[in-house]
Amino acid sequence: MIRTSSAIAFGAFLISVCASGAGAADLYGSYAGSVKDRYVPRPVERAASSIYLRVDGGYGAHDDPVMVEDGVYDLINEEMDGAWSLGGGVGYYFTPSIRGDVTVERRFETDAQGALADNRTGIAGLRSFGVESTLVMFNMYYDIDNRSRFTPYIGAGLGYVHHETKDGTVQLSGGGTGTIAGTSTDDVAGSLMAGVSVALLDRVKLDVGYRFLYMGATTTGPLVVTPTGQQQPVRANDPTLEDLHAHEIKFGLRYDWH
Repeated sequence: MIRTSSAIAFGAFLISVCASGAGAADLYGSYAGSVKDRYVPRPVERAASSIYLRVDGGYGAHDDPVMVEDGVYDLINEEMDGAWSLGGGVGYYFTPSIRGDVTVERRFETDAQGALADNRTGIAGLRSFGVESTLVMFNMYYDIDNRSRFTPYIGAGLGYVHHETKDGTVQLSGGGTGTIAGTSTDDVAGSLMAGVSVALLDRVKLDVGYRFLYMGATTTGPLVVTPTGQQQPVRANDPTLEDLHAHEIKFGLRYDWH
């Protein structure tokens, strides 16, 4: 009887030990398994930046503008020199591939000229004056992620341009000179862009690209000329520059701020 009771007690002990081991395996899961099944915590990654700051410069070559005087007379030999620009802005990453920014840019003074060949007005000749512009643009970009330091992008922009024409001169074909008054006008601006971003540092990128920029139209103040042999000056309506656009090379730095 004693041996039978001892055997029963020892059997109950083994059953309880096995049950405890099974429960522990269920409780701790992969910790009770092989080394490869054990939990390994992932490294903490720095959150991606959502806001960036930018500063840009560039040079643009203008196509020959359309110039009209008095709304009737088409000028000939129209020319507009290239212009340097400088600006900056703030942007936001909406997704890893889509971002947008608002920029303010100053396009420095350049010279424009055109000649009136029709002498029915008696003031045919060359008109020359300066043009400066300030742009406020809302831009969107698509970054083509190729998992390298070089990220191509395409973009488009829409905004506002404030033109300032500077005082100019008139050289009359028949002799005599005159002046052109400066003034300011506003118009709609638009752009198409393509380029590449180069990662220089952890948060700093170099942007190099091309921009086609449309800047609407602008006008000068009135002409006041004195033809040779006349005592009294002649006043004429202002020349208008239409269909202003430029092909620009842009370069700048972008800083992922926050």
